[in-house]
Amino acid sequence: MLACLKGHKDVIRMLLHRYKPDLEVLNNIVFGDVNSSQQTFFNVSVLWVATSINNFDIVKLLVEHGANVNHRTKTNSTPLRGACYNGNVEMARYLIEHGADAHLAKENNDTNLMVSVCHKHLNMVTYLVDELHCDINECDINGRSALYDAVTCGSVEITEFLLKHGARNFRAVVDQMSPLMWAAERRRSDLVDVISPYCSLLERIEAQELLASTFICGNRDDHALDQSFKHFCQAFELRTIHNLLKATKSTNNAIFDNRHECQTTEQLKEIRSNTDLLYIEALLVRERLLGLTNGEYRYSLCYRGAMLADKGQYDKAVAYWIYELNLCQQYSIPIDSKHLRRFASLFSGIYPCLQTTRILLQSGASVNTFDAIRNTPLHIIASSRSANHDSILNLLCDAGAHLDFANTFGETPIDLATMPNIQQQLKKKIRIRKAVLSDLPRMLQIMDEALETPTIDDEMEQRLERWLVKFNNNLQFIFYVAEVDHGYLVGWCRGGQAIESHKIVDHETYDCEIHNIFLCKQYQHRGIGYELWKIVWNDILVSFQPKNFIVWSVDKQQTHQFYSSLGGVPKEKRKFDEECTLTAFVWHDLRLYETTNFLILK
Repeated sequence: MLACLKGHKDVIRMLLHRYKPDLEVLNNIVFGDVNSSQQTFFNVSVLWVATSINNFDIVKLLVEHGANVNHRTKTNSTPLRGACYNGNVEMARYLIEHGADAHLAKENNDTNLMVSVCHKHLNMVTYLVDELHCDINECDINGRSALYDAVTCGSVEITEFLLKHGARNFRAVVDQMSPLMWAAERRRSDLVDVISPYCSLLERIEAQELLASTFICGNRDDHALDQSFKHFCQAFELRTIHNLLKATKSTNNAIFDNRHECQTTEQLKEIRSNTDLLYIEALLVRERLLGLTNGEYRYSLCYRGAMLADKGQYDKAVAYWIYELNLCQQYSIPIDSKHLRRFASLFSGIYPCLQTTRILLQSGASVNTFDAIRNTPLHIIASSRSANHDSILNLLCDAGAHLDFANTFGETPIDLATMPNIQQQLKKKIRIRKAVLSDLPRMLQIMDEALETPTIDDEMEQRLERWLVKFNNNLQFIFYVAEVDHGYLVGWCRGGQAIESHKIVDHETYDCEIHNIFLCKQYQHRGIGYELWKIVWNDILVSFQPKNFIVWSVDKQQTHQFYSSLGGVPKEKRKFDEECTLTAFVWHDLRLYETTNFLILK
């Protein structure tokens, strides 16, 4: 078998003479490259392989040594079929002369003539018909003859040959389509012209109508519409000459706008400039000629739905697809995963939807709801690869969406943003800038809120005076604030040189520290706090060039996790007064942050 596959004729001759091997030992063979489609053939003999690889010398050698010329594989394929597949008339004639049965068909009654037609081997077709008298009109299990295969492969020459030798234009059992209808369905007007003279007048008219419908259904260019109109007119001309009226349905269908087929050329001309009405006309024709259960007709319904979805007419698209699903249900036609993918594709085109988002928010939907991995609506819209969702993003932000909400993986919406315009829009939603004097009252309020201590208005003036000293000491302190749209302050951070009571920890002196970092409750997530930290950290490193760094953290798990995530190492707990216990986090590997997510205004 291996020698045969490699084409080693001399090796095979030696093996046959010296060892007389059993030529009917069966094997399973895989044909095709690893990088292309592969096919496995089961229970094949060495002679079958020789014919399949089209090696006539090895075929003769094996036949001379008694190989069975009528061996059948698991699918009833014979050596003669291999010769027909390759179009090798000499090999086929040799096998016939040595007892091969030309009428043995593969499973599903796939004949040798059919495989020769499919591969456009006119010489082999001529040999099988003229010399072996194979039945031209023999059909496979689906009721399709060799003429049907000639149309499928698109061979005008073989189609003409079969017709001249008595091929008939009968309908297949499986889909009730004749070769003439199949030629029209494939938009092969040349094959329609070849087959039509062998058919009845009504068949010729209906072929022109079906051909006209196919130029509309599945095409979007103007040339196709012109071709469709031409063939519709030819059909009407024949009907008028021979007084053959259409047998149309009297019932109405809402998806076709309750229209009926045109009965005259004048009616057709009235809708020529209306693509939608022409499409409906084509679908009505296809329904009449192909039938409700025909796969090609149902596909054209789905294709029309897809075209409407592309135009944003989603309600009409769904109507077409539901109609097709109802046909499947009504006639017990299996529904596969393609139907589900079609609807999934449609919904992905509909959503995200600005109007739906607005209605949901107005109805009380939470703008900061999240899924199983804590992605909020803002995460979803930010991660969209469409650049046309600015309005939805603005709507969510105006409704109070948290720009800094972190999902399970610590990602904020801006971390997931892929489109440049979305990234820029999110950056503009939060600004980090150097604090100014007028920010002090709000900064103190945010601090009180974070520490859960009430802000006493009467004491605010005194507190402001005490803080003015710190605020104006630019040599020691650096202040930054974060604000959202309309200048609303949501957080702040202060840092600089370590104060005396903080700088020594575990017998080591630390140069600089971040003294305070506070955020409003609704913004207490990693996003803004992290960005504030990075900006103040970078500014301290540039301004003071410290060797090490320290932060005294309040004794809260969330706060400890925050500093640990930034690379801080907890070093010591210290009680500063009866109500205040702080933990020292230290850093020794001091590096600047290269990027920040939010817009920085210094």
